[in-house]
Amino acid sequence: MTLPKDPKRVTHSIHKSSLRRMGWGDPHPKTPLRAAWEWYCTTVSNDVMAISLEAAIWLDDHARTLPAGASVLDLGSGFSTWVLARHGLRVHTMDTDAVWLERTLQWLQRESMAGLVTSQVWAPGDPIPVGFAFASADMGERRIRSIYYADAFRAAPVVFVDDFNDRAVSCAAYKAAHQTGKRIQELGAETRDGFGRFGALAVDL
Repeated sequence: MTLPKDPKRVTHSIHKSSLRRMGWGDPHPKTPLRAAWEWYCTTVSNDVMAISLEAAIWLDDHARTLPAGASVLDLGSGFSTWVLARHGLRVHTMDTDAVWLERTLQWLQRESMAGLVTSQVWAPGDPIPVGFAFASADMGERRIRSIYYADAFRAAPVVFVDDFNDRAVSCAAYKAAHQTGKRIQELGAETRDGFGRFGALAVDL
């Protein structure tokens, strides 16, 4: 996740396409997770920059299946960090933007979750640690993700890849999966949002 060039953008209202998804016939009830996401998108970030509500719901459901205290890797700090930490997981979050990473950590401190999170600024060429139970890969601009996907896929047996609707992202993910012995499982039905974004998994063969 990258900090918006104009800090005032973090307070813009939720995009109309997302509001339509949250109106009549909304498939997502007003849960604590949704309330937290809506607050995050109008106070800390916005729904263009943040992980989608649909992806956050999937991530939240998956986090429930992991053992309490398991170590997970979060590439791209933000709402996903909160989702993972709220289940008592030990989250190592990395980001390309030191200012954004610090903003995330300050928010987690207010949420009394900072003790569950370690952080690291990442730059192209830096190693990505391994040995995690799960990883989420949504770090940096889409054009640089091909640089780290292979290393990210080696970090955990299951890796969530966001923005898979983007051709550059999906091509980079398939290439990294071939290099690392993983298969790609698209999550279009489960994670597609009002912008048409959806995620996928890279899973050990």
